[in-house]
Amino acid sequence: MDQGADPRDELMTIWWLCNRARECAIDVEPVLSEVANLSSDADLYGFGSMQMLIMRGLEVHDLG
Repeated sequence: MDQGADPRDELMTIWWLCNRARECAIDVEPVLSEVANLSSDADLYGFGSMQMLIMRGLEVHDLG
């Protein structure tokens, strides 16, 4: 699904998943790069492309 109902929700999910992966000592950068290369570069809703949202998983956020 390309960005789902709300791209902001997709971004929060990406951050949560990447945080969990880091806690398990998984290097997320190569995984994100591979998936981003397969993803759409079209900005459908003005929040950036799915490719860009996936690469934002490299950002580290405290999601509490």
